[in-house]
Amino acid sequence: MKKRAKSNSNISTLLTAFILIMLVALFIGAIYRSTDSFSQPIQTFYVEYDGDNLSNNDDFNVEINKEYKIKVYDTSYSIRGEKVSFNVKVYPIHNEDTSFEYKVDGNIYCFSYIEDISKGFVIVKDDGYFTLKATMDMQEILSLYYPNQEVTDCPTIIDSDISYIRLEIVSADGKNTMNINLKLKSE
Repeated sequence: MKKRAKSNSNISTLLTAFILIMLVALFIGAIYRSTDSFSQPIQTFYVEYDGDNLSNNDDFNVEINKEYKIKVYDTSYSIRGEKVSFNVKVYPIHNEDTSFEYKVDGNIYCFSYIEDISKGFVIVKDDGYFTLKATMDMQEILSLYYPNQEVTDCPTIIDSDISYIRLEIVSADGKNTMNINLKLKSE
């Protein structure tokens, strides 16, 4: 009977070792998948629209007068059981393809000198998400910054192949930033 007890002990030890090895393999597999085959760090701050993750510098088509609900995830907040806190702004993209001159009452200005054009969009923040709505073209957006003045010589950015503007989502602590290039599309 002693041999049988020892045999059962060896089987249970082997079974326990096998289960532990399988659990470790599953854990490594989950990390492998969440880091895109270990080529990316584990995402702790990310943005999602309609079930799809948006990556940094992705192009995102925004139809004029359509509201988009964009979810923001920050695991550092959810681990502590706190509400996700973030800031959202719209900025011009500054590069040689998007730089242009426009006129305000005949005076020439350069688009690349503008910092923030969030006024040209309807952005409403809520718990863990925000809504975004574009309602106007570049000339109308710039006119918001020059009230009672005539703004001319602006390119049409609706249905353009070039992204002139970007959405910037920043974690409240400023440690994480996500930039999404916006391409405005007609209704």
